[in-house]
Amino acid sequence: MKVTIDIWENKIHFFMELLKSLDFIKSEPELEEGLSETHKAILSERMNKSTNDPSRLVALDDALKSIENSLK
Repeated sequence: MKVTIDIWENKIHFFMELLKSLDFIKSEPELEEGLSETHKAILSERMNKSTNDPSRLVALDDALKSIENSLK
């Protein structure tokens, strides 16, 4: 059985520790758990810019090659 619970941001750490202490509960934190509202807004803005202007995007292979070349 799965349950979804909304927790106040200032209580999440306490709640997660409580869940971890119970051996019969498996917790699966979400990707956004550790992100502040400011970071979420920044990521959302960047995603919108990339969606509206795909020319801003770089292929992963090109990005990796660029990083490799800069480390040489």
